[in-house]
Amino acid sequence: MSDRYEEPTYRDSSPDSDPTTHRRKKPSPSYIPTRKHKSTSPTPEETSEELAKQFKKFTNAPKFDLNSEEVFCVCRKPDHGELMVACDGCEEWFHFKCMNVNPKYSNLIAKFYCKFCQWKGIGVSKWKRKCRLESCYEAIKSESKYCSEDHGKLFLKQVLLGTSQLSTGVVKDILDFVGQDHAKFNKLGDKFPELGVVNQYRIDEKLESFPDDVKSDLQMISTKYTNLNNLINQENLKLSRLIETKENIKTLNERLISLIYPDQETSISKTKKPKRGGSNKKKKIDLCYHDKLITYEDSLISQIINNDELYESLSQQIKRRYNVEDDDEQEEQEISDTFQDRLCIKDKRKCPRHNGWWNLAYDEISKRLSELTSRLELLKQQRETILRNYSIEVYEN
Repeated sequence: MSDRYEEPTYRDSSPDSDPTTHRRKKPSPSYIPTRKHKSTSPTPEETSEELAKQFKKFTNAPKFDLNSEEVFCVCRKPDHGELMVACDGCEEWFHFKCMNVNPKYSNLIAKFYCKFCQWKGIGVSKWKRKCRLESCYEAIKSESKYCSEDHGKLFLKQVLLGTSQLSTGVVKDILDFVGQDHAKFNKLGDKFPELGVVNQYRIDEKLESFPDDVKSDLQMISTKYTNLNNLINQENLKLSRLIETKENIKTLNERLISLIYPDQETSISKTKKPKRGGSNKKKKIDLCYHDKLITYEDSLISQIINNDELYESLSQQIKRRYNVEDDDEQEEQEISDTFQDRLCIKDKRKCPRHNGWWNLAYDEISKRLSELTSRLELLKQQRETILRNYSIEVYEN
């Protein structure tokens, strides 16, 4: 039997805190049993004014003592080998004792913020989840309640041997469920037994059957999920229109070549090698086409392709440019490098300002899509965690 499940690897509350803060009526075995220790966060007796005074005293204190030894922590003592932890906010070092943290929890710290950084709102300490075995203070492995397979087996062995923890009714329910199927018994625990309300939510996303706190969490996730999906659809639309723009650019260049150089073949085909001393090199038009007012919803390139008047206006301007290049290069300065004061129509090889603009736009959209997709996957994981924790809470209560 396995005891695999998915839940957050980290928790905001200290291992010393009461598990009831996580909406549990009784402690789960995967939580550290409640101890009468102080939390790492500022105690209720420490008001904001008191913390402000302590912080001022702390920041104004000397960094070295009279023996020129560097001092640390709120106690301003040198490092004499006592266990310390670095704050992820201010990067100062603090003694476990001075921060009211039990040293046995040292391997469970994911992120630590001193009381001053918590007071200033910089961050809150996060703790790795503790192994379910009560005597172990190592962090759990991914998708498990235990730090190792050995501790998982040891915990289950302790549960099975402790007859007071396993009632006759539970044993009867298990035997009734598996019957004479030995393979079914061995597979118990391989798959998490989802609640009916959870399975139904995956189908219709109706929240009526959940308690208010779970409803609120799922509704918040659903809203964020919808917003992210809309953003992803917008970026995908931009990407498809950018690809369409590239095809339109190719088409436009070919049409301009046919117009300006009608005597040469415009299609790409295999040709015989030119005779020695001769040249078979074709003239081509490959313009920049960077749109300084680029909007993916209203591409000027697309308008030119689909509007005869715009195409005629552009082609006349391009034709004048190429005729000038053939006749008198000095007059080229008089012809504008943009069409409608918006579209760059310089030769792509002679336009370093917009070099690689299409690739840059493509990379930017792709990067944005990747970021949004990652955030969407994270939301899915958070939703699964909420559902799984609710199921665990129901089973344990």
